[in-house]
Amino acid sequence: MESAELRYNWADPDVYESFIGRWSEHLASPFLTRANIAPGSRVLDVACGTGVLSKALAEAGAHVIGVDPSEGYLEGARRRRSHPNIAYEHGDVRQLRFDANSFDAAVSTLALDVIPEIEQVVAEMKRVTRPGGVVASAVTQFFGGMPAFDLVINTGAVLESDFARLRSHAGGAPALLA
Repeated sequence: MESAELRYNWADPDVYESFIGRWSEHLASPFLTRANIAPGSRVLDVACGTGVLSKALAEAGAHVIGVDPSEGYLEGARRRRSHPNIAYEHGDVRQLRFDANSFDAAVSTLALDVIPEIEQVVAEMKRVTRPGGVVASAVTQFFGGMPAFDLVINTGAVLESDFARLRSHAGGAPALLA
């Protein structure tokens, strides 16, 4: 039997919608409540997929740039979830094109757990977010892989030196998907 990863089409927005997009819809509202992003904020949605979170942010009054490495997903986002406050862009989430401190928030849902270079992505999210801004993500244990605790510790280690020390006491090197 083939693994789900091999069967999954990483560029088809319709497949994404049936596989992950439906969960994104359920996650967006509780995520936004916890992230506490103010209306009028400039927000970067990292690995935005088909734009579920981008649209929810825009509807809550944010000005959003959704970035994804999949042109197929972006086509789906533009088709399904266009909004005057959203610009969707093709880009490498490991090396964002934006200047430091360009956004009030950088967020991501259901993506960081499947990106092998998580520390690089989170460091970029932090770099492009203004001091005192919001850097937030939400994930599941998609395909097994990284437990939620490891994600919190590994993400926190990029954002705060205390978390880096905690991670070194909790077992050393991060456990990332390969």
